[in-house]
Amino acid sequence: MSYLRRCFERPATAIKILVSVVVLFHFSAIFSHVLSGGGPHAMRQLSSLYRPYLKTMWLDNAYRFYAPDPGPTEVIWYKLLYDDGSTRWTQVPRREDFYLRMPFQRHMSIALLASMMNEPEVVKPKDDAVSVASVLTFSAPTVRTVLTPVGEIYFRSYARFLGRKHGEHPKTKAKLVALDCYFVHYLIRTPKQMRENLDMYDPRLLKIDFIATFTPAGIMSNFEQGFRERVPDDFFVEIMQNDLLPLLEANRKLPAADRLPILKLLEEYGLPYPLVQPLYRLTEEERETFFQKPYDRDTLRERYAVIVKRDDRKLPGVMQDPINNRPDNVAPTTNEKPGEKTPRSVQ
Repeated sequence: MSYLRRCFERPATAIKILVSVVVLFHFSAIFSHVLSGGGPHAMRQLSSLYRPYLKTMWLDNAYRFYAPDPGPTEVIWYKLLYDDGSTRWTQVPRREDFYLRMPFQRHMSIALLASMMNEPEVVKPKDDAVSVASVLTFSAPTVRTVLTPVGEIYFRSYARFLGRKHGEHPKTKAKLVALDCYFVHYLIRTPKQMRENLDMYDPRLLKIDFIATFTPAGIMSNFEQGFRERVPDDFFVEIMQNDLLPLLEANRKLPAADRLPILKLLEEYGLPYPLVQPLYRLTEEERETFFQKPYDRDTLRERYAVIVKRDDRKLPGVMQDPINNRPDNVAPTTNEKPGEKTPRSVQ
């Protein structure tokens, strides 16, 4: 112990040199990578020497995120299915799960890494009728997106992690039996969309792909057709018909003192914020109107389209909002209390 104490109190010259070399190597690797994009050929060559270290430490991905051409933000959505038929949602990562912003930013790398773990695959005509039609029409088979072998290992591993984390329903204590996995891109708003007053969480800016269904043990199924794109409004209507309406019906049957407000119910259910973002801009009365019968697909899709577009800036002229019979180019009211924040999972 006395020897170690002397080393820390007055480190030897060799230790000073070693620490200095490590620090110099680390920062020169970052510096070379920052300057390699569009820089001199010599700098790109120098950066290639550091690439194994940068990849191992996950330090080679964060220098092209900002102006002038930032890319979309990627997250992963999971629908959790329990053995009593109940469901919940979670997102990886969720801002609400982190007190500090830095751990949240680091966990964003999980989805970013996942975005690199897919590849195109040609569908053999003998295995798929759609590919046969594509060959006959366009003289080319269908191409689908699938996980790479490393990507399969990655997603199976994370399904096992979530299986341990969410293995039991917090209210019913039911056991988790499956996880539906969706890969989601939050697209960057264009200048035109910003002038039209589109919110950064507007569901029209989502690109949603269903990846596969996993068991809590990490077994993957339903992946034979590759990634399947989901249209946000149809996706919301499907979730509403299958999951939200039964929850709302059960909530209405409770004594008045025990009933939850719609927003609180949505928050507990965990449905990702961008899908329900239009509902947060409605008053409580408007939300009640939105969830009234009829519940057929076409009616629900029309209602959802109205509330999604209600705050868009339009050309001169007034159009009536069929949900609450008021002009849709009038600024909406809200029943949120001052300082109350809506739950945003990506901020």
